[in-house]
Formats: sequence, C-alpha cells, structure tokens
Amino acid sequence: MWMDHDEFMPLVKKVWDQNSGGCPMYQLCYKLRKLKQELKLFNTTHFSNISDRVKDAKNKMDKAQQALHTAHENPILCMRERDAIRKYTSTVRAEESFFKQKARIQWLSLGDQNTNYFHKSVNGRHNRNKLLSLTRKDGEVVEGHEAVKSEVIAYFHRV
Repeated sequence: MWMDHDEFMPLVKKVWDQNSGGCPMYQLCYKLRKLKQELKLFNTTHFSNISDRVKDAKNKMDKAQQALHTAHENPILCMRERDAIRKYTSTVRAEESFFKQKARIQWLSLGDQNTNYFHKSVNGRHNRNKLLSLTRKDGEVVEGHEAVKSEVIAYFHRV
C-alpha cells in the first residue's frame, strides 16, 4: 500500500541519505529508528481511516461528475472530475491492499495450523467451485454429477 504512493520512495531515500556518523551498526540503527518515525507520520497523513477516505473520495467524485453533467463543456470541471476519479481510484486501491494485508495476517496466524478455520476455508472454496446444475439453451435444467458431466462434454463436442 505504501509503495504504490508517490511520496513513499522519496521519503525513504531522504531519511536513508541522512548522515548520522558513528560505526556502521549505529548508523543502521539510527536510520531505521528515523525511518520508523517518518513512516508512522506518513501512514497517519495518507492512510489513517482509509475507509472514511474512500467514502470522501467517492462523494467528491460524485459531486464533480454531477457538476460536469450540468456543464459538460467546462474544461475546469473536466479537470476536477479527472482528479477526483484518480484520487478515488488510488484510495480504493490502497483500501483493498490494506484489507488484503489484514486478511493475509489472519491467514498466516490461523490458516496453516490445521485448525477449524483452515478446513472451513478450504471446504468453502471447494463448495464455491462445484457445478451442481446447468441450464440448457432450451431452458431445461440438468442436475446431478453425471448428468452435468455428460451435458458439458456434449456441449464442447457440438462447439
């Protein structure tokens, strides 16, 4: 999430390029401590309350699009709408990345320990991937493992 932000790498470079003096291990510890402080501030500034930020960006985008709808020839409104869409898209991407990381953390802490959670998630995925019935072009519903299997084979032989 941070790495996709335009200001992330320049921030890391700025902190890392600071001269701290002392032995190499001290320099490393100093730079890591400074980087941690800067990244906390960076996170608070750009990503705190990410879901609220997505809602705000969506509202701004909707307002910009409504204003553009009434005066669609206005270049300022076009630019404002484009910026609002860009902001909304990047904020949604950041929120998605945040929730993916959170889910990954939960999976790592619960998923590989042969737990009930692990088995439920595997079984849930297996059930979502089942093909229980098909509807033919003529509207007839085909059910049952063997009937669905033969219908799929027949379909691909016709195609």
